[in-house]
Amino acid sequence: MEFLKDLLIRIAIPLVAVLAVWGPIALSICQEGRKFAEQLDGLNYELRQPKFMRWLGVICAILFLVLVVIVPATGNETFTIGVALGFFAFAALGAFLAVYAIQWRITVQNNRLIVRMPFKAEKEMRIDDITTVKEKYNGIIAYINKKKVFHIENQVIGFELLCAQLYEAGKMESTQQKNSFAVKAGKGVVILGAVFVLLSGGFLIWTIFWSDETVNWLVYISLAGFNILPLYLLINALRWRLTIENDTLFARNMVGKEKSYSINSITRVSIKKENIIICIGEKKIAKVAVGCNNFPILIERLNSEKIPFYEKGKSVE
Repeated sequence: MEFLKDLLIRIAIPLVAVLAVWGPIALSICQEGRKFAEQLDGLNYELRQPKFMRWLGVICAILFLVLVVIVPATGNETFTIGVALGFFAFAALGAFLAVYAIQWRITVQNNRLIVRMPFKAEKEMRIDDITTVKEKYNGIIAYINKKKVFHIENQVIGFELLCAQLYEAGKMESTQQKNSFAVKAGKGVVILGAVFVLLSGGFLIWTIFWSDETVNWLVYISLAGFNILPLYLLINALRWRLTIENDTLFARNMVGKEKSYSINSITRVSIKKENIIICIGEKKIAKVAVGCNNFPILIERLNSEKIPFYEKGKSVE
């Protein structure tokens, strides 16, 4: 009986954990590759969750799945079924986040919207059918009559394109231009970074104080390495800031160093998939993610200054 229990912990649990965690992620990637392989442009585009959500989910799944698979093989007596289930729960949480980020998709085809939310039925509607769009501090909520049809956070890729289209259709008001405002990381990035720092740091501390002879320096180095990325994301989210004060732009990096530039000296803005890069000549002075707070206000301010926008080397009107 003891032999079977030991075999379950060492082989069966890791195998089931690998299939349960990575199966949904692999299936989601395959489905998305088939359904959205076509290239969209113009009035045909896609809104999707930022890559950092997908990668945070994958990292979380890897971190806790590695513990579920490797630790039993070392013969660690403190690694019981209860501990294994706890690790698996966190790995499953990471898998859920990754699957959600991969499957979440809104496809815009001229006046038609196809809304795909994970674990919900696909919806199709026309922009003309939308009766109300309410702006929140972190995004927008669309209604048909009094029924909520979708909620989009401002960190979503393509958020600005849809807002512009809804504005042109008379469904929402234009963002008010402000002379003084700050652009900083959204609360979602800060919360996710803090959660992963606590989780990865907590397991490092747990390993240090409750370790046995099977835990060596390689384990400590591996766990410490898993702390670097979430710690970097958290510090960057808390410290980085872009501030507009009348005609001056102040850019502060993650170590707190701040530089000021005249807005009139900005020569171009390069548009990337998940951020924009503000340049003076050939010098890149700031990179701003689309999910930052007050990102729409920044775009309107740059547009009002007649600063040219470029995407893949071509001017964007």
